[in-house]
Amino acid sequence: MDAEHGKPSTGIVIYAALLWTFDLLGPFEDLGNPLKDEQGLVLASRREPTRARRSKGLDNDF
Repeated sequence: MDAEHGKPSTGIVIYAALLWTFDLLGPFEDLGNPLKDEQGLVLASRREPTRARRSKGLDNDF
């Protein structure tokens, strides 16, 4: 009843239980999946080290 009235002190567990009751919990499961976080993946790729110059490849000239 508190969730229906929009009471600010209503816990997240109540909302999760309501989603489970109405079978809407599927999208809720993806909240913690790091592979679905597009912005997080972009930020992580920016932190990876980059090479200053490209590799020329190997040759057999001795």
